Amino acid sequence: MNALDATNNLYANMLSGLVITLVAYSALVTVLIGTAPQTILNICRVTMFMLIVLRLSDYIYWRRNKPTIENYHPFSLRFKTLNICTAIVWAGTACWLSQYQGIEYQYITLLMLGSMTGGAVNVLSPSKLLVLSYTALLLFPISITSLLSDNPSLNIVGLLGIAYALIMLPVCKRAYGLAKENIQAKNQELFLRKEIEKERNEMASMNTTLVQTKLSLDQANADLEQKVKDRTIQIYRLSNMDSLTELPNRSAFLNDLSTQLQSASKQKLGLIFIDLDGFKTINDSLGHTEGDQVLIEIAKRLKNMSTIQSICRWGGDEFVCFVLLEDEADLANLAATIIKLIEKPIVQSTNLLSISACIGISLYPKHNRHAQKLIEQADMAMYKAKHEKNSKIVIYSEALKNDFGRTQMLISGLKNAIKKNEFRLVYQPIVDSKTRKVGGFEALLRWTFGHEIIPPDVFIPLAEKTGLIVEIGEWVLLEACKQTTKWTDMDDYFMSINVSAVQIANKSLIALLEKGLMVSNFVPNRLHIEITESHLLQPSNIVNENIDKIKQMGIEIAIDDFGIGYSNLSQLKHLPANTLKIDRAFVNALASNDDVIIKAAMLIANDYHFKTVVEGIETEEQAKYIASTGATYMQGYLFAKPLEASDVEEWQQHNLNDSSSSV
Repeated sequence: MNALDATNNLYANMLSGLVITLVAYSALVTVLIGTAPQTILNICRVTMFMLIVLRLSDYIYWRRNKPTIENYHPFSLRFKTLNICTAIVWAGTACWLSQYQGIEYQYITLLMLGSMTGGAVNVLSPSKLLVLSYTALLLFPISITSLLSDNPSLNIVGLLGIAYALIMLPVCKRAYGLAKENIQAKNQELFLRKEIEKERNEMASMNTTLVQTKLSLDQANADLEQKVKDRTIQIYRLSNMDSLTELPNRSAFLNDLSTQLQSASKQKLGLIFIDLDGFKTINDSLGHTEGDQVLIEIAKRLKNMSTIQSICRWGGDEFVCFVLLEDEADLANLAATIIKLIEKPIVQSTNLLSISACIGISLYPKHNRHAQKLIEQADMAMYKAKHEKNSKIVIYSEALKNDFGRTQMLISGLKNAIKKNEFRLVYQPIVDSKTRKVGGFEALLRWTFGHEIIPPDVFIPLAEKTGLIVEIGEWVLLEACKQTTKWTDMDDYFMSINVSAVQIANKSLIALLEKGLMVSNFVPNRLHIEITESHLLQPSNIVNENIDKIKQMGIEIAIDDFGIGYSNLSQLKHLPANTLKIDRAFVNALASNDDVIIKAAMLIANDYHFKTVVEGIETEEQAKYIASTGATYMQGYLFAKPLEASDVEEWQQHNLNDSSSSV
């Protein structure tokens, strides 16, 4: 039998059993008491009343919290326990009262218990153990008590009670069997109903599916033509539109431009190539999502300019457009308007973003008649604009073409300069301001390309732009460190080496510096690296990590060209540096008695315990004045021009002799 169903059936019949028990037991302890003492009667009454209250509470709990197959056992155990306790109280009360009852009351009590047994067979039949136990507990104790009595009449009653009990036990077993069959039949009926309902639902589901399938096929047929049209439009958009800005892409723009050129005849056309300045910083610092929103905003602004015929996102942060024009001057004004439009702050999330742009321009038919060539020329002009200090707008010219060609030639030459041994280092002394004795040397890179000497301010920016500066910088550092091992009597001098922005943001820099220290056998503080202040203050985790590791290694950091460009005296206390190099521009200003910046820099540098190197000393007057300001070192042509490696020892010997004679 299903134990859960048996438990629920027991509880379902419980209420009527409680009512019968309450009425019958009340009659027993109220009417059939004979001469029994009240104290014991009260105990019996209270005990049975408490049992009935407990069973009623258990019944209410069952109604509110129906058991499941997982938790039915506590319910079953409580029910059986409380019923057995009830039977024990019945039997105990009846046996105890029998000694105070007359023969008539004893007969009635036995009949009452027999009747209770008959009722229990129906109520408790779902549990074989319970119905047998309950019947035995009600009949056997009182029957045995009567059988043991001295009264022959009661002995007969006892025998009858035992006989009745023995008859009821098989009846209880049969009642249990019937209850078991009923529960099984009920469960089977429920199972069959569920199966029938399941099959009915499956058939209904199949019918619904068939109907829906038919409707779907009808709808698919109806929508097929529209889907083909939508797909055609989507393919066109994917092949002709930039997915981010929804501007035409390169392919679509070239088609538009070519079509326009074919129909332009005598009409003039201007091609504008736009490159955003500062976009990479936004992308790197705020993330690509913010960067994408900036591109979308710029695209909207450009798309709303009525004078532009067609515009596209060329790639990355570059846009290209063309306009029809009457006068070239109109194009320059339009380009200026575009830059102003781009420079308007962009409010995004919690950020106020500002960027600018550089523009290159080519003209049809003045510069070329082919779409691709016009774009290449405008791109060349834009590249020139990015490197111009005085203008953000450049119009293509033949001279620009020649410059671009030379730039490409120099870049190509830089790629092979190390292999061809075209680089060399020269060394400019850095002398003590008070003693004029050499304190160290600055390694300076020189490049001879073919038979031409290329100035550093020409090839260094190209090396940084192409990323070649990392390889070149490694060569410079190791070559300078190796050279120190070839010089004699220079164990107290430091070697100062310039490090570019690309290098300081490169993860391999620390390993390179460690290798340099090992090659030169330097004490770390004899190796100085020169970095511009803007590189130290740029927001970069790699830069910050590299600077921290350099300081931990004991290598000294010098701020190069301090006082010009980005530099700011108020930033001194925030710079992780040991030395400041004051730019030669402030030394040249001494001729006009303009020494305010040098004095201020020296004053603050001394307060923050920086060493100082003043560059560009060319006259004795300048040297004396700089020494009087408290500068640590001086550097300039007065002491020596940059020296070839082979000339350093000779110069040093001459310098020592001069210092000794002056003493």
